[in-house]
Amino acid sequence: MAVYLIIALYALTYAPLLSVLAGRLWNSEHYQFFPFAILGAGYLAYTQLGDISELAPGNRLLRSAVTVIVLLLTAVAVFLESPWLAAVVALTAVLSFLYFVGGIRLVRRLFPAWVVLSLAVPLPLGMDLQLVLVLQRVATHWASGCLDLLGYRHLVSGVVIKVPGHSFMIEEACSGVNSLFAALTCALFYAMLLRSGILRTAVLLAFTTLWVIAANAVRVALVTIAGSQWGMPLTEGIGHAAVGFVLFAVVVGLILSTERLLLYLVPRSREILEFLWGYLKQLVPAFVVRRLTVRTESKSEQGSPGSTAARSGFQPFGPMTWVSICGLVALVFLQASDLILAKSEPLPPDLLTSSDARLLPEEWNGWRLQSSDRVRRKANNVNGMFSRTWTYARGSLVAVVSLDGPFTGWHNLTNCLEGQGWRVASNVNRAYTELGEELGGGFTEVHSTQGLAEESLAIYASFDGEHRPYQPPNTYLQFRAVRRFPTPARMLRRVIAPQAGLGADDSTTYQLQVFLRSYSPIEAAQNQDLQALFHHIRSLVSTSL
Repeated sequence: MAVYLIIALYALTYAPLLSVLAGRLWNSEHYQFFPFAILGAGYLAYTQLGDISELAPGNRLLRSAVTVIVLLLTAVAVFLESPWLAAVVALTAVLSFLYFVGGIRLVRRLFPAWVVLSLAVPLPLGMDLQLVLVLQRVATHWASGCLDLLGYRHLVSGVVIKVPGHSFMIEEACSGVNSLFAALTCALFYAMLLRSGILRTAVLLAFTTLWVIAANAVRVALVTIAGSQWGMPLTEGIGHAAVGFVLFAVVVGLILSTERLLLYLVPRSREILEFLWGYLKQLVPAFVVRRLTVRTESKSEQGSPGSTAARSGFQPFGPMTWVSICGLVALVFLQASDLILAKSEPLPPDLLTSSDARLLPEEWNGWRLQSSDRVRRKANNVNGMFSRTWTYARGSLVAVVSLDGPFTGWHNLTNCLEGQGWRVASNVNRAYTELGEELGGGFTEVHSTQGLAEESLAIYASFDGEHRPYQPPNTYLQFRAVRRFPTPARMLRRVIAPQAGLGADDSTTYQLQVFLRSYSPIEAAQNQDLQALFHHIRSLVSTSL
């Protein structure tokens, strides 16, 4: 009874954060495979559970220690409101529950299923975005090599392939990250199903990564040739999806073929251990080997169902059980109150989607509006689903103002610039308080170069639906799903002294940027003019909201 109650309380505690994480994963194309990872883990657990009558609970002292650790980590995940951390702690709780019920034997049986289940948790600290950029560059260079071999003239600039009359940007869908995670899940599931062992599984995963990158390079080259030579629209729509499905099927076939090949080339881990053990017997004196064997057998007997530890079992309502129940009940009520009081405002529906260009003035301080445009992309595009742009000119200077989004938390524009071939020379974070404002957070200035003499200056910042600013991180890697304030502090601010502070890191946000490119060095006066334009437009957008 106590075990079922604790499981129910843990489920209620994790449910709000895991539902948020599931929504984000479904909105990210490269993580939309996560339901299949969960189903695959369930199938492995069902097929590898075996006879449960011979199982015995783990060591009582270790169970108590693990219970305290899991409970503390759960509290940290709830207070930080981190869906990613909640998923990691939930995986830890599942593993500890297996040890709690069936000891190390049950953990060994279901560990392959647990490994496959862990693939449903995204990479932390924004490393998935960094992986996107790396794979985009690799796919671009490999596709460029394919085009060279086929004799097609082209030019590579960042992750953009230019051919006469056409320009193809290697978007996230062509970078390999979408099919990479899904292919690794398939390979790992197949290896765990066959119990291939650690060494053979690691080699299979390495070859899987190689096949995915090669397939995506072929995909990029095919899209470029079909679009430039034959006018076939394979960059999006049904044609693009069909090419992706066919190449993914080829990758799965290569995975199965590679695993069959590894049966002859790479021995199983158990065979390696048996070989090492036999070689060790020849080097170590016989009485030492005999003593080790006796100790191993005695330990296995102690862990058997008839041993003292197994007969002792675990107390249904011991002290640690009551501590877990009380702590989890408090966390469940805290989650419920947080769902009621801590709702972040969504973006205004017309901020990014409106076709009306009158949000910004036609002229200000010598800057004259030349044109305006709007762009709609795929929902998971790394540059945002929507973009509204305004092109201003002042003398020889041409600046592009844009509103991009929606994003989650802070969006790092530097990644987009590097993807377009710019080399970042300086990346400086500045606070609004430096300008004499009482507004929290800050903005970022990025100086970049390209080619022999081209320079650019970008000033950008992120805001949520209430135009609350964000503090630019000092590193590319960040906890995008962790809020800056614990739940009690945020609740206290909303009830006692509501004020416009920093935006929550998991809120829906938009990015405001001003971009200037020049073939001559950007002077300090031009930098100041661009800053003045940025902050004026920032105030206009804030007023409109």
